[in-house]
Amino acid sequence: MVFRKAAKYVRLSNESDMNRVVELMTKHWDLVKPEIKPGVILSVVGGGGHFRLSDSRKKAIFDEGLIKVIEMTNGWILSQGMNSGVSKAVGDAVREGQSFQLDPSGEITRTIHCVGITPWNIIKGRDDLIVSDPEKTKTTEVRYRVDQLPSLYTLNPDHSHFLFIDDGYAYEEENTEKLQTALEANSIVEFQAKLEKQLRIINYPVICLLIDGDYKSFIRIRASLQKDTSVLICKGTGQMADVLAEAVTFFRTKSDSLGEREFHKHLESVIEENNFV
Repeated sequence: MVFRKAAKYVRLSNESDMNRVVELMTKHWDLVKPEIKPGVILSVVGGGGHFRLSDSRKKAIFDEGLIKVIEMTNGWILSQGMNSGVSKAVGDAVREGQSFQLDPSGEITRTIHCVGITPWNIIKGRDDLIVSDPEKTKTTEVRYRVDQLPSLYTLNPDHSHFLFIDDGYAYEEENTEKLQTALEANSIVEFQAKLEKQLRIINYPVICLLIDGDYKSFIRIRASLQKDTSVLICKGTGQMADVLAEAVTFFRTKSDSLGEREFHKHLESVIEENNFV
């Protein structure tokens, strides 16, 4: 039997003040204990519904490595929070390493903080998450059903907290293309990058971690880089991560112009093969 404590969540505008968002996370959600700041915050970016850790050895390495880093640093994890792709892989790892403790008030709390930053308007069954009476929002529990099979538009049950980002647009659940566009919308990308920057401003180290991924993942990490957040590329996880790892390796060697032209041709072929357009 797997024990899962209910996750805390809030619905926000994509234009929310980042100072208030960080205050919510650190003080009201109590993610930071007195004098124990997170040693690292891993903001995970990467493969969507196609990504699977089917190799048991690789999965074990990923799970153990991720949890070891978080436990050693008292760190947090940020992801998209969906029950598919890299977010699900992160959730699976957290479930294996998660433990629970009683805080001074007697409340059961998780020891690993895994926060989903998720577009509100694509969540399947989001109406179940709405509490109509504002007086009850602090105490009322709501039920959210997670599909037995992983779904791109349901929430992963192993995340401890969720920031639901509402950009004001509505999407039909039947229109998969529009839902995917919403998941990758610039407003969500910008929100994530701004949150990373705000966390760094208060001296919380943030690293953007790229696993697998596609062209949209490149746009996402570019937004982080433009706000001076460091990016760690996991070579060997496939697709965009491998392409960028090759690029980094090449340009560090400072090859001649002929070699550079050949490399550009190689990158173009890889991008075309993987439909990164």
